[in-house]
Amino acid sequence: MLRRNKAGGWFTLPGGTVHEGEAVNQALKREIFEETGLRIKIGRPLWIWQSDHIGQKLVGIVFETKEIFPNNIKIKLSPEHNKYSWYSTEKLFRDEAVDPYIKREALNLLSGYSTAFWMKLQG
Repeated sequence: MLRRNKAGGWFTLPGGTVHEGEAVNQALKREIFEETGLRIKIGRPLWIWQSDHIGQKLVGIVFETKEIFPNNIKIKLSPEHNKYSWYSTEKLFRDEAVDPYIKREALNLLSGYSTAFWMKLQG
């Protein structure tokens, strides 16, 4: 699942900031719930990345997720987001509104994982 900010731009992964003293897995669960209303179970890390972006050092950790939701899921986007979409691999690579970085990293996975999320670590 990818979501888009109300301000527009790319469809990208849900995620957010890890607060001081907060475990990464708890921050991920909190951020995903805040942004989508989903309750997730976190699996193993799939990839880690680091970047400098507008004066911020970012570290992203993409996780495998398990038991994401029941069949009757209802997404509740946060006020800062206005749209979401579920993506098959085929749709992900076809949709020009998807962040090119997400497409590139998805090529590295191509192993059937259903969902990935990113977190920004403070520091």
